[in-house]
Amino acid sequence: RMYRKATETQDFQRQIFASEGEKGFQFLDLLLKNYDVVVMNPPYGNTMDSAQKNLKKAYPISYQNILCTFLERGLDLICNLSGFVGAIVDKSFMFRNRYENFRSEIIIRENRLQILTDLGGDILDDANVETVALVLRSPLKGIRNSDIGIFFRVDNRDNKPQVLSELIQRSYTGDIEECNVFGVRLYEFHAFPNKSISYWVPSCIRRMFNTLPSLDPTIADARIGISPGDAARFYRYFWEVKFEEIGVGCKWALLSNGGIFSPF
Repeated sequence: RMYRKATETQDFQRQIFASEGEKGFQFLDLLLKNYDVVVMNPPYGNTMDSAQKNLKKAYPISYQNILCTFLERGLDLICNLSGFVGAIVDKSFMFRNRYENFRSEIIIRENRLQILTDLGGDILDDANVETVALVLRSPLKGIRNSDIGIFFRVDNRDNKPQVLSELIQRSYTGDIEECNVFGVRLYEFHAFPNKSISYWVPSCIRRMFNTLPSLDPTIADARIGISPGDAARFYRYFWEVKFEEIGVGCKWALLSNGGIFSPF
């Protein structure tokens, strides 16, 4: 009504305000609904300092990375519907220690992880990250999800869309390549160090984590290997020191320490 009135009076400023206000109400209307399926490519990384406190209070398990918060919120929206959440996200949440609780309480808990496709790099425009596409399901009360998660691996393939399509079609008939399709009982990830989602590890190795005692502290104390502890203090670029002081028996020794990706 406000927009129509602004149009009739030819008030340009009121037209802009009314148009933006209408979009805002439409967005609020979307947020008030429940959904069977939520599909997204959420942002990732740390949040702004101004939002961190409130985010931590509302989502104490997933606040450390905004993509994790988006996934948890998506599950909240469908919690009473046995719906699905699909997303393409940064792969780092599968392994890093800081996301251990998120993996345990949000991804693996109640067998929510249904399908995951390891896409690798070169998926998102201008984003130098490896990605996965995943589907989560929020189970209805009293009804359990299947405890087997399905994993497709195409990160090392050139024509990923075609390869993935073929793997999906062949998985329906059971004619699959073991090296690219994996079925894993999700509870087995709880036995892995930091509960990492290392789906490609053979089942015999996964069972060892469940049945055998850990190396530390049963047999030995695990420690970090040779490390300076402070690279900026103890390392130098080769042009920062005299060339004749580099080499065996000299003050400085050559070593490889990071840099851009290289297969060798």
